[in-house]
Amino acid sequence: MSYVVAIWAQPDGWAPPASLEEAAELLGRVHDLPKAPEPRLRELARVLRARFPAAGNDACFWNEASLAAAGEGPVLRLGIAARARREQLQAFVCVEANRLGLHVVDDQAAEVHLADGRVYGEGERAVCVRALAAYWHGDDPAAAWGPLLDLAEQGNRTALRTLGEMALNGRGVRRDLVAGCALVCAAAGWRLAPDLPRAPERPGPLATRALALREELGKAVTADADRLLARMLGDEGPAASLCAHAREIDRIVDSQVGGDPDAALVVWRALGRRGHPRAAWLAGQVHAHRAATHDDLLQELRWTREAARGGEPLALVHMGRLCDEGLWPQARPEEARGWLRKAIACDEPAAVAPARALLAAIVDRTPRPAPVPDVEALRRRAAAEAGDADAAFALAQAYRDGRVAGAESPDASALALLRLAGSLGHARAQVELGDCLAEGRGQPRDEPGAHRLYELAARQGDPQASWRLARRARLQGDAALALGHARHAAAQAHGGALLELALLARDRGEGAPLVYALALLARRHGAPAAEAEALLQALHDCDRAQVRRLLARHAAEGVEALLPAPGPSPAQAAPAAARGLNPAQFAALALAREQEIARERQAALRGATHALAGSLVAMVVAAACAAAGHAVLAFGVGLAGAVVGAWGAMRSAQVRGEPRGLMLGAGVALFVPLLGAAVAAWSLVQTRAAVDAD
Repeated sequence: MSYVVAIWAQPDGWAPPASLEEAAELLGRVHDLPKAPEPRLRELARVLRARFPAAGNDACFWNEASLAAAGEGPVLRLGIAARARREQLQAFVCVEANRLGLHVVDDQAAEVHLADGRVYGEGERAVCVRALAAYWHGDDPAAAWGPLLDLAEQGNRTALRTLGEMALNGRGVRRDLVAGCALVCAAAGWRLAPDLPRAPERPGPLATRALALREELGKAVTADADRLLARMLGDEGPAASLCAHAREIDRIVDSQVGGDPDAALVVWRALGRRGHPRAAWLAGQVHAHRAATHDDLLQELRWTREAARGGEPLALVHMGRLCDEGLWPQARPEEARGWLRKAIACDEPAAVAPARALLAAIVDRTPRPAPVPDVEALRRRAAAEAGDADAAFALAQAYRDGRVAGAESPDASALALLRLAGSLGHARAQVELGDCLAEGRGQPRDEPGAHRLYELAARQGDPQASWRLARRARLQGDAALALGHARHAAAQAHGGALLELALLARDRGEGAPLVYALALLARRHGAPAAEAEALLQALHDCDRAQVRRLLARHAAEGVEALLPAPGPSPAQAAPAAARGLNPAQFAALALAREQEIARERQAALRGATHALAGSLVAMVVAAACAAAGHAVLAFGVGLAGAVVGAWGAMRSAQVRGEPRGLMLGAGVALFVPLLGAAVAAWSLVQTRAAVDAD
């Protein structure tokens, strides 16, 4: 059954209730009034759905039937269905309803929350609801610390428990395990007896949780927590003792700055284990400045994460940088963005500027969908300017993506426009056309033609073409050519080319840190995710300190600093006359290539025809020899006919896009070898029969 709270709109001229009993009586009178639409209740239902939308049974926060009836009358009985988050949702409902001028009665909690801010209730929680809502649902959880601390001074256990959660989790305040443990114990009923805090004799649920927390934190933390708790339960009170504790810790931390790093590291690590984020950050920085071994990097990662979890602004920025560089195990770019946004929210001047700069760099590297151009405008441009290669290529993409309404054959239209744009020297069109030839899309498959188009685009500096050439060369075993093409594309921060460099470095037996660093850069710049992740997983045990040095060198000098001395790039190695082709030269080269392919087809067709004719003649001669009793001669001639037929089948397979060539190849491949085998077998039988007769 749902947890129900009653929300009502106070009629004009009615006096607000002054107690819980008066609120219950007033609610009954309002409920008996004639039903009239209440827009404020409808607005409340809209706010609740917007903040906690229903997304299936696992995310059912509200009783939808009660929300659907919101606004039909002056009273809304709202059912809260999420049992695990009931306390948080009730606080949110109370604050939002009061903001809209509505009153709330919670019979189960015995609380009344009036729109003017007055609260009546039997327990301690009622006066904490606004601060709890700010902690759980506000944009700035730190705003809840002051009101809760004021209530804690009055001995409010709900406020003490929430303050302890904030200190333990580092939410809204600096993380402090000692202060968090002391606050939770104070909320659970610890008492001084006589000078040391003691747990209650009959521990309730909160005291049981406090005992488990003390066991989890260990003796060192609980000893410090008991000293702080004794001050809180004594004359100082929570506020003064927490302030004195924070000043004392800061003094100890600051006293080690500028001294012996080894001695400071001992102090900072001890305080870091107690949950002090700035001490953990400084301990991590000591290990970062050493950066001599893999263990130093692991210690830096550990303490930086502890500091970031505690809300240290500089540690949040550093965690974002580590995740972006891939030095944090199995980190993702979205994790880096999350840490950096938290750093910006801290509003620390020393952290905000670098966090915003790094976040902007990550956003700039994130692929964005290209704006969709207006198809009609492209069509007009292509028609008005026959030499506009950009318009022809964009219109080809529109046909390919199905954005041209009423197109009868979009693939053919796209291919024709790609040819037009390619003939005008458009590099991306040449790459797309090369992909069509390599995959046989819309035209016969032509690997040499695709390679030629990739070369033309690469000479214009297109990184996609250079990447494709590097991949082809690596798969064909030409590492030197692959390295030249990959360098050319990697210089333009192409992720696929960086991945090719990583694979080439692995194949050459380069060190694992270099391969890992190149794979990280490839993933950062949009390389195929599956291949990059597989390479990173295979090398996850490499020396991360060396990886960091390589990445720093790359940031300062570029990718060339990580690789051997380069030879001339493929574009530089090409003849000067072959570079900078104008449209007429490209069209002439394309026409020459098509004529060369046609000649190859005709030669293969003639060869296959001659082979078929020769093999048939050989079969006839073999049959005649066998009939005349020359079995051995017949066997040899039949075998020769089968060989010629097989050669004809190979020649016919080279005829691309010719129906006659395909039919001829099928005939040669099926008929001639079978006929040759039959004649050879018959000749062998005749030979054995002749031997038996003799």
